[in-house]
Amino acid sequence: MQQAIKDSGYEPADTGVTLRVTGRIVEQRKAWALELTEMKRPLTLALTPSREGAGAAGHIGELVGRVVEVEGRWHVTAGSGGPGSLEVGSIKPAASNP
Repeated sequence: MQQAIKDSGYEPADTGVTLRVTGRIVEQRKAWALELTEMKRPLTLALTPSREGAGAAGHIGELVGRVVEVEGRWHVTAGSGGPGSLEVGSIKPAASNP
């Protein structure tokens, strides 16, 4: 994803990248995740609560199966090869929610 950010003309900061993404809330391995919508390839980000968004993150279970907009800090573990996780700052139903 960092390469995608660079390809878009931006430079990812070492302190982190804040994303605002839309996707469907799913349960994965007894944890919450966000399946991003309208992507060329399927991409799923694990969701973790932040201190600032603890209240929002507490309601994730109520939104399983719904399309939402999530804003938060993106984290990647070096060498993992995975897409990383999104530390939830805010979450709300997406305008396109069925």
